[in-house]
Amino acid sequence: MPTVSILMSVYNGADYLDEAIESILAQTFRDFDFIIVDDGSTDGSLAILQRHARNDPRIRLISRPNKGLAASLNEAAAAAGDSPLLARMDSDDIALPQRLELQVAAMRSDPELLALGANIEYIDQDGRPLLTSRQPLDTAGIDDYQFRSMMAGMFHPTVVMRAEAFHAVGGYRADLRQSQDIDLWLRMSEIGRLGNLPDVLLRYRQHVDSVGFRSTLPQRQTAWRALAEAAERRGRPFDKPCPEAQETGPADPLRELYRRWGWWAYLSGNLGTARHYARRIALGGLPTLRDLKLLALSHLGWLRR
Repeated sequence: MPTVSILMSVYNGADYLDEAIESILAQTFRDFDFIIVDDGSTDGSLAILQRHARNDPRIRLISRPNKGLAASLNEAAAAAGDSPLLARMDSDDIALPQRLELQVAAMRSDPELLALGANIEYIDQDGRPLLTSRQPLDTAGIDDYQFRSMMAGMFHPTVVMRAEAFHAVGGYRADLRQSQDIDLWLRMSEIGRLGNLPDVLLRYRQHVDSVGFRSTLPQRQTAWRALAEAAERRGRPFDKPCPEAQETGPADPLRELYRRWGWWAYLSGNLGTARHYARRIALGGLPTLRDLKLLALSHLGWLRR
């Protein structure tokens, strides 16, 4: 069996699928197989997957009707057989070439480490750079971040984990429609150590069809549930209220998203991306004073220090 089995679930991911798959096939670490579950796609994803599977024998393709992300990843993990390490990958992201090489080396050097993530570079739908993450590096930091922010302390598509530990905690919970990752990290941290490499090893794509954009509230509610259950198991207090729908959201959610991306890019020094979104915001309707500030600063090239 290969050292690593890479798990990917695909549901209508045709727009970015070629780039995601090719980034895995181009890894400097070669001892892996690539288990991809087509989760009932209707957009041409299956034809793309079949083409790649014909061209590279490391790809093992499963296709069947839609069952959801957790069921698909559990199915892929079961198909991995005796591979000691499982790695996650999403169908819209780009793994940097040394991702597996660096993570496998770190896992080999520390046998007690159960799961290992890495930092990411956020990119937009066209690959423009937005922001670079700075994740906590050890179990205590990851746990603390999750309970404070109600967000995952390891980016799901960056993680390599020991198959034995994954199966010991029961894998992904099929009853959770979102935030299956934070729930898994919480359960794994109760039996061993987690970590993040400081390196940026993945380009993490933001786009309007992503779960994070379409299902923000359900995602946060499911994360709250996972954290509340973990706190009860551990006998620790957890007094954050469950997120509820706001009475009024932004009048133009897409324009608000562009504002966030523009400021992310500006504050990270990605001035070309910041200018792109500042112009889109300005052309999309009456700009606010903050919109005009972004437009001016991104074009003048002044960076906040």
